[in-house]
Amino acid sequence: MSDYSIIQELKRDGTLKLYHDYRSRSFLDFSGNGNHGVPSDCEFGGYGGLMFNAPTAAVTVADAPELQGTTWSLAVIGEFNEQSATGRLIHKRDAGGTQYEWYWTTTQFRINDGGAIVNIAMSATDAKFHAVTFTSGGTPKHYMDGVYSGDYSDVVTITADDAPLLIGNAFTLNTPPRCLIEGALIFNKVLTATEISQLYGELMS
Repeated sequence: MSDYSIIQELKRDGTLKLYHDYRSRSFLDFSGNGNHGVPSDCEFGGYGGLMFNAPTAAVTVADAPELQGTTWSLAVIGEFNEQSATGRLIHKRDAGGTQYEWYWTTTQFRINDGGAIVNIAMSATDAKFHAVTFTSGGTPKHYMDGVYSGDYSDVVTITADDAPLLIGNAFTLNTPPRCLIEGALIFNKVLTATEISQLYGELMS
């Protein structure tokens, strides 16, 4: 059995910028960057993971230089058994500007870059893992349970912004995903399909 860890490899090469695993019942950042979370109005589920049932539920991460940029891979794991109308997953935006918003509607996943919204028709349910990769000027790609699902509808234009990062809500605190999120990871590179598959396998093991 191999001891290889894609998470440790991406941590060593400096591209893993945030790694929260709420199954540990903590809000620590296991990436080593100190991007710990501060919870509000969310609660741990029976087997770990966070429930975002209250309208104001969120995990807030203070801005840091390594969280600003124009190239990203975002991943979430959880129990996605209810796809709410406007559920925010990972959100870096405030009243002063938008870096990105990644969220779902009842029929789509979407990215808002502050100037346009791109989407992919996709059901979140019956999956444990969703990821998106994107860079400014490129078309985002979606992955579900480690497998490429398709491209979003258009290119995005990402502008680095100093807004706090929120997991599970928008800065307006009124759009939680109303599901159990077990973890969130952020990388400042476009992960390959192989890396996404390895990441899914490791997180599920």
